Order: sequence, then C-alpha cells, then structure tokens
Amino acid sequence: MVSLAASAILLSGCSGAKKQAQVVPVDAAGPGGEEPPASVATTTATVAPTLPTTVPSTTTTLPPAVGAAGNLNIVRELSSGMNGDDVKAVEQRLTDLRFSPGPVDGRFDAKTGQAVLSFQKQTGLPRTSKVNAATATRMNTAGFGPPMVADGNADRVEVDLSRQVLQIWRGGQLFRVLGVSTGTGKRYCDRTETGKRVCGIATTPTGRFDFSRRIPGKRKSELGILLDPVYFTGGYAVHGSPSVPATPASHGCIRIPLWESKFFFNEVPLRTQMIVIKDGAPPVPTLAAPVVGPPPVSTTLAPATTVPPATTPTTRPTTTTRPPLLAPTTSTTRPRGAIVPPL
Repeated sequence: MVSLAASAILLSGCSGAKKQAQVVPVDAAGPGGEEPPASVATTTATVAPTLPTTVPSTTTTLPPAVGAAGNLNIVRELSSGMNGDDVKAVEQRLTDLRFSPGPVDGRFDAKTGQAVLSFQKQTGLPRTSKVNAATATRMNTAGFGPPMVADGNADRVEVDLSRQVLQIWRGGQLFRVLGVSTGTGKRYCDRTETGKRVCGIATTPTGRFDFSRRIPGKRKSELGILLDPVYFTGGYAVHGSPSVPATPASHGCIRIPLWESKFFFNEVPLRTQMIVIKDGAPPVPTLAAPVVGPPPVSTTLAPATTVPPATTPTTRPTTTTRPPLLAPTTSTTRPRGAIVPPL
C-alpha cells in the first residue's frame, strides 16, 4: 500500500460510524484499521486463550430437524410493527430454519425483520424484510440444502458475497444463518477527526482463512467503530454494526446485526475455518422440494403419463407388423419403376 499524498493514506475499512483520532500506519493496517503485529497483541493476548472455552452450553443444541414443509397460512402481508399469531408462526419457522428472529413472541420487531431479510437473501427472493405470499410459501417448503463448499471443515463459517449471507456450521450441521453486509467494491475517501483522508477500495477478500484474533466490546478503527470484531485476515473482521442493509455497504469487513455480535463472538472460537466465496454457491436453505424435487419433477415428465395413454407402445407392435407386409410390396414395385426413369 502506498500513500496518495501527505494528507491521505490508503486503507480498507468496514464501518461508517464515528471516526477516531488515531491514524493507522498504512502498511500494517487492514480493513478494521488495525496493526496485526505488536500493537494488537497487547490488546488481544488476554482474550485469545479464553476463546475455545467461552461457548455457552445452552446454545450448542441444534433445533429439531426441519421437515419437508411448514404450516404457515399467511392471509396478510406482515411487516415491522405488526403483531399476531401469524407473526409468531413466522418467527417459529425462521427459528427452525436456523435464522435468528429473536423471541418467538408474535411481535414483528427489528430482529424479526432482519431474519426475514436474511431468509430472502438466502433464497433469492426480493429483499423487502416483509412476509408476503411468496415468502411464506418459500418458508413452508424450505429445508436444509448443501453447504457452500463441499470440502470445508466440520466446524466453519461460510460467507457468500453474492447473496450477502453468513452460515455457521457445527459438526457438519447448519447451526445459524445471518444476513450480512460486505464491501461495496467501490473506491472511497473518508476524512478522519484529525483531518486526514483515508482512501481505498471497499473490497472483502475471498478465500479460506482461520479466525486469528478478536476484541470484545467496541473497537475504534480508522474508519469507524466495530462491535466484538473477530478477525479472519489482517484487519478484516466479522463484527456487529447498527447498519446491515439488503446490499453491500461496508468498507470491507463483514457486518452482522448488533444483537448478533456477542453470539458470534462467543460461538466462533479462534482457529475456526472461515470461507468467503462469491457466485456459484447453491442457496442454503434451499427448497426441500428442489433438493429432492427437481429429480422427481423431471422424472414425472420423463415417464410422461400422457405418453402411455397415447398407446404408443401398443400401436407400434401393430405398425411393426404392417411395415414388413407393405415393405416387400413397396420395395419390389418402386425400385423397378424408380430405376427405369433414370436409366
């Protein structure tokens, strides 16, 4: 990385919140505005050893396996601020599908809306944060599909930049799905409180990494405030943010909802595998019907129930007998008549 000018530095960041006064050295800085070496070591040395032992035993039990279909019967479009049994049913279904709508209490609050948005991101539906007939139908038929990668570790975190979703896998089973907001891919130039300009390209790196360090609580970086950041390469981290929209909006880090940051911090130990991909990933969860369905659908069309009624096989045996009778007559007569004219 090189500086643009005396008053500007190149840096990748991940939060548009309040800036801090400290300027991070360009060559050592990552998207979270941190120095991976000594300066961070003193901050995280006492935290790292506790990581593998901080997983709450109450959250390690997976919800019941999801069946092939739900029983949502939505007769009105559900959105923020609404209450009722239909909202409660949606919250329960999202919970069963490993999303995080908060308490199943029949109140469509910010957590419910974010979980609905995450489900829509995951399944390719319009990202509205509302539950209409199409979203309810998809929830009813949704089930667990394959992971984003086939050869990942049993315990891992996967992020799809295209769909803007993060998946936590534990023991080879889907444990939690969170909506995220990643780097915009655009160039930016922000000014810090000291007046310096910080410029860079807001990209989120793809590839395979391991979570290497983390900082509890708020972390002030050159580009903003990160809540409970867990770093997977350089200064790039998964961290809580008050803004997790439907599209990429960060400077490069991976934003998750504020209320999920402590959960992620506690549930993802250091050295957990982190896989970031873009495009080409199968949706998860996918429709239960498509996972088992496409074959059945194509199989039904293949036998083509309409074809047997056409009695094609029954008629062909008859036509198979007729050609032999007609063939000798036709082939004997026509060849003679056909050969004479040319000659």
